[in-house]
Amino acid sequence: RRFGNKSISVMGIVVSMAPNPLTSLAKHHIEQLDKLYRTSDGSPLRFKTIVHRAVALPESVEHKTTLFEYAPAHPAVEAFRGLAKEIEERLGMSDTQSKATAAKENVSENAELAANG
Repeated sequence: RRFGNKSISVMGIVVSMAPNPLTSLAKHHIEQLDKLYRTSDGSPLRFKTIVHRAVALPESVEHKTTLFEYAPAHPAVEAFRGLAKEIEERLGMSDTQSKATAAKENVSENAELAANG
């Protein structure tokens, strides 16, 4: 604390590797997170999106690809997209900014694909 960056703050807490469906114990832990960690306006610091355990995550690493490429329709992909949207909302990014960022990423990804043949 003495040497740390005092201006850093926590944007939120991500619940990941959670069982699906949530067990009673997992639900209890999430309730405790919501009780203990709150924003200045009193709302829970935890992001609403929960990323559940999924075999596809380590499989995508083994195949040296992203989960988005390996299993684009997997529920974990949707969870990560939902989490990204929540992060954008907390950062105050508008839908227009999000779409512009996605478009730029798509353009550079396509350019990289074209360059690598």
